Amino acid sequence: MVESGSLKEYVVNNIIGLINEMELDGETVQDILEQTGMDEQMFKQLSVKFNLQK
Repeated sequence: MVESGSLKEYVVNNIIGLINEMELDGETVQDILEQTGMDEQMFKQLSVKFNLQK
């Protein structure tokens, strides 16, 4: 979680706002995750959230 009132929270909220305004599709979000090196981490987090097996 992001600390309330922090610069990081401000930046994260702005990024979320931009993504929502742009109405990005799943392929674009996947491309962003891959380019930032976060695709495997997101897979792990979603697997835990939805109780999936690799």
